[in-house]
Amino acid sequence: LVDGTGLHGEYATLSHCWGTHRPLNTEERTIAQRRHGILDTKLPRTFRGAVVICRELKIRYLWINSLCIIQDSRKDWAKNAPRMGDVYSNPILTIVVSVVVDNTEGYFKDRILDQRAWILQEQVLATRTLNMGRKEMSWLCSEHVSSIPRSQIYDFWYRTVMDFTGRKLTYRKDKLAAIAGLANRYGATIQDNYFAGMWKNDILISLLWRSGAALAGVPPTKRVSDGLAPSLSWASLDGFVDY
Repeated sequence: LVDGTGLHGEYATLSHCWGTHRPLNTEERTIAQRRHGILDTKLPRTFRGAVVICRELKIRYLWINSLCIIQDSRKDWAKNAPRMGDVYSNPILTIVVSVVVDNTEGYFKDRILDQRAWILQEQVLATRTLNMGRKEMSWLCSEHVSSIPRSQIYDFWYRTVMDFTGRKLTYRKDKLAAIAGLANRYGATIQDNYFAGMWKNDILISLLWRSGAALAGVPPTKRVSDGLAPSLSWASLDGFVDY
């Protein structure tokens, strides 16, 4: 584990599902141990596979959330959560393991990655993605678009919200944090003010969401009064919302 303060260089990120067992992580009591080094044999197979890819491609650094963020420190989490947009939009490569359930067992389990809310911004922000599937690897590279009408950018956001709210989130308190990186990127593009999942200059449309309970075949949603978001925001609900 390397302290990245002041460091400059190419790095890769690993986008994966934690699965049925909590992966190897960093806690306050293990920071010194992690910085001293981690034996390859101690890494879950998913992590080892990502390390092999980085070594073969001569990429020196690899970002893995569970190792690079101190898991039992709210202070470290509060510092790093707003940075996730930058972390996942700037790597030379994002390695996506899309079929793993248990990190100890490697790549070949049922596909559940696309169901996780946090994974959405990791995949959308990535510029170069190597997707490790059950039977094949696939490559995705984003292309530069010179001009997109502002109205279409807002439309993209609302579609993103629909995708995001249909995914699984372990902790409700992470609801807005898990999409904050995307919101920052959208906000920088359209030069608009963002609040609780909504945009000031498109506030009327931002308010035109409806609960998934109104749609056939969609699991019921529920309103949660925990202060995370005002009741006029889609983030005040748990479950799918539609625009």
